[in-house]
Parts: sequence; structure tokens; C-alpha cells
Amino acid sequence: IEKPLALTPLQAQHMVETARQTGIPIMTAQTLRYEPVIQKLQELRASLGDWQYLSCTMRAENRPKQPDGWGAYGVLMEFGIHLLDWIRFLTQDEVESVSAKMERPSPNDPECRVWGSLTTSQGLSCLVDISRVTQGRVTRVEIIGTRGQACADWIQHHVTVTREGNRVTDYPCPSIPTLIPVLQDFFHALDTNAPMSVTGEDGLQAVRIAEACYQSSQSGHPVLLAPPH
Repeated sequence: IEKPLALTPLQAQHMVETARQTGIPIMTAQTLRYEPVIQKLQELRASLGDWQYLSCTMRAENRPKQPDGWGAYGVLMEFGIHLLDWIRFLTQDEVESVSAKMERPSPNDPECRVWGSLTTSQGLSCLVDISRVTQGRVTRVEIIGTRGQACADWIQHHVTVTREGNRVTDYPCPSIPTLIPVLQDFFHALDTNAPMSVTGEDGLQAVRIAEACYQSSQSGHPVLLAPPH
């Protein structure tokens, strides 16, 4: 199922429970996990020392209003959901609290900017910057560690690591259509009866985090998330 799994936690929970009860395999197509730069970042993560925080950015070009389709939804559910899933995927930890601010062109429009601070259950801070207000695209995720900083950019297709003395190492990565390995994993799981690499529960949790961001933006206060069942 294409991300997001659903638009509300209630819808996503119903889908996951129905799939479980009926024995129907379900996989959430969180394609960012399959980007070569993200996989390279996974390889480099241990060399960065103790992580201090993560920084995640997705900015897309502005476009005319589209009342139908994804134009009716804001940037968080349209593409920011990738970052919410990636944080869980990279840290292998759950998001425990969320503080978020959002901006809309007008009160009746979906959000065009999201700034968020997410904290995992082990206390790692994760900053997110998501918008559709400019021209061109910027996509990057960064790990800031005690022994270095790594920045993965899947538009420019490279990972850059900066270490002591401003030593910079660049790792070019191939550009691939991520839908292909997603489908390969899906069919492999079906053929071998193996667990899905990105489960329905993963999709559900990303939607829960997104909902917490909306709640925090509306209330002006942090929102705590219950641990997954």
C-alpha cells in the first residue's frame, strides 16, 4: 500500500487489524527506506560516535492549488510521512513526544510548512523541516554524532561525512527507482512466507506520529504518544 497507510490513525488501525484477522499480507510502501543513500547512511552510522541529534529536511517546489487528489492534503501527509517513518527506521526506537508548528496559506488550506521536534523513547532529538513554498527540491537527512556528521541527499545522490579537522568524505550513490526493490521485497515475502520488510504496523505508527504533529500544532503544546501495542 502506498504511503501513507491511511489519513487517520483510526483508519490505519482498522486496516491493520482487518489484515491481521483475515490473514491478508500488508506492506506499507515507505520507499525512502530503499534509497541507496539511506542504505549507505546505515552503513556509516556506527562510525559517527554517540548520536547527539538528527536533522531531516524535505522541501518541494510550490505548485498551483489542486482541490482534488493529494492537493487537498498538506505536506506532512503528502511526503513528510517519509521522514516520520525514517526516524523510527534509523533509530530502531519509537517516537515518544512531538512538538510541531505549521503554516497554511489561509485558514482553510492544508499546511504548506511544518517544523517539528520529535523525541524518541531513549531521548534522541530529531528535527524535521517540511515545506512546499519554494522552487526546486531539497531532500536530506543528517546524523550529528560526537565523531562526525553524515548528510544523505537523495536528490543529489550522495552521502557526505564531515569529521575532525573539517575532513570531508563524499560517497556517491546510484540513482534507482525505489519502487522496484519495494515490489521485489513484497513478492519475496509472499513467496517465502517471510515477514514484510515494512509492516502495516510501521505504516500505522507513522500515521500516529503525523496525527500527534497536527495535535501539537493546534494546541501549541507537546503531545505524548502511547507506545505501540
